Amino acid sequence: MERNRPKRRIGHQMREVIAIVQRNPGCNKKYVAEIISPYDHPEKSWRLGYNPINRAIRQGLIRAIKVKGGIYQLFAVEAEP
Repeated sequence: MERNRPKRRIGHQMREVIAIVQRNPGCNKKYVAEIISPYDHPEKSWRLGYNPINRAIRQGLIRAIKVKGGIYQLFAVEAEP
């Protein structure tokens, strides 16, 4: 018996994360967080940009590879047919 999987809910922030990573393969999480931060002073609100990145990673929409310390490179995942 096959289990019903819940549908992925992909919001506008996650779509933006995916688009940025597709345009800039190998970019790091901080770079993406700065771009999608809703505030003019991203140094105070980077963590708000990290939440959609981490959700996209958990959903398997982007791939994160740990380079060193807490630095991760991000890559787009090919869409499944």
